[in-house]
Amino acid sequence: MAVQAVLLLILMSVSLGNTQTEMLKLECQTAVGVVGQTTKLCCSFKKNFKADQINITAGFVTKRGERDPLFWFKKGVANGDHRFKPPSLNDPSLLLTDTAVSDEGQYDYTVLTNRGITKEALRINVTAKYNPPSVSTWPEKIEEGSPAELNCIASGGYPAGTIQWFDSTNTNWTMNATLEITEREDQLLHLSSKLTFAKINSSWAPFKCVVLNSKFVKDGETTSHQSHTGDEDRSGDTGFIGGSVIAGLIVIGLIIVGLLLALLYRRRHVQRDFPGITRQAGADADADIDADEVGSLHAPVKHKGFYLHRFSHALSDGSVPVVAFKIPSSNLGLSGLYVSSPIHARESLNHLLCCLCCRSSAEAKWRC
Repeated sequence: MAVQAVLLLILMSVSLGNTQTEMLKLECQTAVGVVGQTTKLCCSFKKNFKADQINITAGFVTKRGERDPLFWFKKGVANGDHRFKPPSLNDPSLLLTDTAVSDEGQYDYTVLTNRGITKEALRINVTAKYNPPSVSTWPEKIEEGSPAELNCIASGGYPAGTIQWFDSTNTNWTMNATLEITEREDQLLHLSSKLTFAKINSSWAPFKCVVLNSKFVKDGETTSHQSHTGDEDRSGDTGFIGGSVIAGLIVIGLIIVGLLLALLYRRRHVQRDFPGITRQAGADADADIDADEVGSLHAPVKHKGFYLHRFSHALSDGSVPVVAFKIPSSNLGLSGLYVSSPIHARESLNHLLCCLCCRSSAEAKWRC
């Protein structure tokens, strides 16, 4: 059938003569198809005469290097490769569905019209994007300063591309890598790149694997996440240091809590011995007491290191006011009520404290 169609077209071209052929010219653009998708073979007529309509009656497509036509049609009926779709009455363009790598190449396209026969060469280029790359390491856990290998693979692309390597500082390591390209059964390509180190440095990580197509346009990239034994050791040291810091903070916190409890206990102890104390004046421990201060009511006083409770009192007959100093039992074992007049309060108090300091058992009371 194919041979008959070819002979028919040849006979038609001879009968029509070369004059009409030169008046009608077919022009086709190079087509770029993507694997698995539909590719349009764009063609058009260039004519040297005025005509309202050009009707296409027959045609065939032959791939260079092959004898028989790959596809032919006559009056809208197609034969041969079913993936080719015949043109419309006025448009000589063709459609190629489910494009494959095997479709790439040079073709001859011959068309018979009501205005003559014309023939044109056309080319189909095929491309396919590579799948996202993946990276593996050897050994799985890399030791600092030891030999190591990084492997990057990308498959399913066409035409042949390349793989480049970059470290964390974007330094190109591709010159240290070897690239291997193999063809799959479907004629798509498999890329494999190996980057080898005699002594690897963890500061270079992570490495980035970049896949470029035949036009050096990036098809994809991935970053290696290799683990280093040195990193684990450093993380262990960091954990130990962090644990020590936390333990130290806990100890300091316990000490602070203990001190606060001790101060609270002492404060409560003082308040228990001196129920009238609401606050301490913060005066110097060795400050003397003025006569005016002695006259205040129910206020505790710290004099020469001793806490005394002072208060005003009157004699039994109510005629002479006195000032009494009460020493709690906690002051060196001496307790009692010491009374003096407001005028001689300073002297009396000093004498009292002298007795306390000497642990004297002098008289417990005196009076002016």
